[in-house]
Amino acid sequence: MSPRYRESELIYMVRDSEVKAVASITEHEGHDFAAMFQRLAPELPTLRHLIMFPSAADTTTPAERPELPHVPYTTLLEGDGNTPDVERAAARVTPSDLAMVIYTSGTTGRPKGAGLTHRSLLASSRAQAAHMRIDEHDLLPLATPLNHVGGITCGIL
Repeated sequence: MSPRYRESELIYMVRDSEVKAVASITEHEGHDFAAMFQRLAPELPTLRHLIMFPSAADTTTPAERPELPHVPYTTLLEGDGNTPDVERAAARVTPSDLAMVIYTSGTTGRPKGAGLTHRSLLASSRAQAAHMRIDEHDLLPLATPLNHVGGITCGIL
């Protein structure tokens, strides 16, 4: 989710895409996204999972925000990814499944959601790796934000 989004954009995009999960920072430049999600939860019935990236300014824990349960991103990194739930979920995912929805900037009207499959994201990442001639031994700085398709495909690398 872009740190520029506010309530109206968030409501529109979550309702339009019917997403089940959103990844967001907790706070940015004085705007409390965690509180905003708490406030909007009743208006977003499809939203079941919230993955929060902590900011330096946010010192709250999920227990301190019980109205909208969320998983800190750091918690996802702590596991080894080999739990039975993860293995079952991974077995159900196919390359043609929708992986994410990226919204256009909306310069000519309302933003439009572009659905990206697992196959398309991996193909873009492979093409970027080939173009940049990088392999598993290289480190790559990520200057593009994760709310941009370029940030996601470079982040996969």
